[in-house]
Amino acid sequence: MARKSVTLSTPPWNGDHGPDTAAQRTGTTLVEPEALRGNNPNRIATKRRENVLRRMHMQDGSLTMRQYQAGVEIQEAHEECEALSSGGPLKEQVDCTPVPDRFIERQVDAQSRLKVAMGSIPNNMRLSVEVVCWYNLPLSSYTTRRAEREAELKDLQAALDMSADGLGY
Repeated sequence: MARKSVTLSTPPWNGDHGPDTAAQRTGTTLVEPEALRGNNPNRIATKRRENVLRRMHMQDGSLTMRQYQAGVEIQEAHEECEALSSGGPLKEQVDCTPVPDRFIERQVDAQSRLKVAMGSIPNNMRLSVEVVCWYNLPLSSYTTRRAEREAELKDLQAALDMSADGLGY
């Protein structure tokens, strides 16, 4: 078996980006930090997770602006629910306020926001919305055949249109 050729070229980006396995690289890109844009002599980069909704709207063109806005609202509402259920922002406030009602109010507000965003989507279309908006996975992650992917994309588009109608976009 032939040896792999050795390259002496410098990598495009420096810095510690975590494990460099195929699983860790999937769905991520290395980008130059905003603060160093234009003045980055050490070629430092940060690893960012790609947003499937943004890719579907900007690169693929499979989502309209209305559908994209509804998807972003669903995504942000779900992220807020997840953050509050794990206690992240609530842990910092627990010592300064002894009244538990305020914490419950924030959790109820987050759940209400998600319910409003997802309220007009029928149950048979929720799976594609949850996969793309909640878990940030492409539709191909749970459908294997091309015909299934096209049907799921149409379901996603219709569901996001319904959500956009309900949200008033």
